[in-house]
Amino acid sequence: MRPDFNTLTAACVLLAAVASASETSSDRVQQSVRDRLPKFNPAASDAARQAAANKVERPSEQEGVTTLPDFQVVEKKVTQPSADDWLSRAEATRKAVRIAEGKMNILELALNRWHIPLLTPSFAQRARAEYEAQKNAEELDRLNRLSKLRGTP
Repeated sequence: MRPDFNTLTAACVLLAAVASASETSSDRVQQSVRDRLPKFNPAASDAARQAAANKVERPSEQEGVTTLPDFQVVEKKVTQPSADDWLSRAEATRKAVRIAEGKMNILELALNRWHIPLLTPSFAQRARAEYEAQKNAEELDRLNRLSKLRGTP
């Protein structure tokens, strides 16, 4: 539904009236607010006095040149995903199976392939659990080394 011309005209007149009213009263309101505020004293604290005493004059105090205060940028380290984070669940299981197969000889591998389906986990499930446990142990070792470097008990 489109508004008609009279509605738009009335809205514009109302906005103009509100804008003009705020322009005429803003000086009076601002002055009354300024009168109630305490006067500004830049050296009211010891830290402000000390900073003013230690202030170094900058060589580029020319007219029209604004010198910004010094600041330090601290960059946060972006966490990088590990190689396993990019793998699908099936591919991670295949990787765990390959690692487990590499640690076993032929006899151990043949014996570990047997399982009872409803009672025992499969070789792939055991390999995946072992791989996850090893990753967790490595992460705990890394965190322990870091805590010892920081001196935290």
